[in-house]
Amino acid sequence: MTSNLNIYLVERTDNWTYDEYSDFVVVCATPEEAANTKPGSGKGVNGGWKTKYCTDCGEETEHYQSWVPYDRKDELLKVTLIGNAVLGSVPKIICSSYHAG
Repeated sequence: MTSNLNIYLVERTDNWTYDEYSDFVVVCATPEEAANTKPGSGKGVNGGWKTKYCTDCGEETEHYQSWVPYDRKDELLKVTLIGNAVLGSVPKIICSSYHAG
């Protein structure tokens, strides 16, 4: 039996800047799953934070991220239930706000 899925708005509460995401809407089962989702990762719900290769320092690092640091997500994210997904929905990000600079 498939569990019921919800629709959540996940917003940053810090001051985002250019080349970063400010918020996204995700279909998933729980607010914890929503907070554990990173926009733009291409890995879907619970894909985890992936490091990026930094051309400035030549290392895989988290200092050039387009989202909040994983270890601070609980303090920097606000997760709001905005609705229930229709039967047959699958966990995924359905909309995100990226501020290209």
